[in-house]
Amino acid sequence: MTEVLVRALVVAAVVGLALVALGGWERRRPRMGPVGFGPGLVLIVGRACGLCGAAIRRLRAGTDGVTVLDVEDVPDLGIGSVPTALVVADDGTVLARRSGRAVLADAEVLVALCEGAVDGGGGHG
Repeated sequence: MTEVLVRALVVAAVVGLALVALGGWERRRPRMGPVGFGPGLVLIVGRACGLCGAAIRRLRAGTDGVTVLDVEDVPDLGIGSVPTALVVADDGTVLARRSGRAVLADAEVLVALCEGAVDGGGGHG
């Protein structure tokens, strides 16, 4: 019976530590509220970004409505990785966010979401 109790305490401790660690990470990650621009697809790039050129080409192949911003021009957004794509609703709310290779992998989804946000399908009226 003592072995079962020890195992239960170890599992509880591991789960507790994991929840604390994940909760701490979520608090450090900036939340995306209204960003002050939109609606549309916004791509944030950086000068030393190896994926940014491909991300620009891939997103522009799907839509003409891509706004490209330099990460240094939007420090208040707390962007830590480029490229970062944001789908922004008409009220400035970020509907979707992808960073790094996920921008390339999810380009078609981002374009489709962008078209919904621009056409009023972003759930905001």
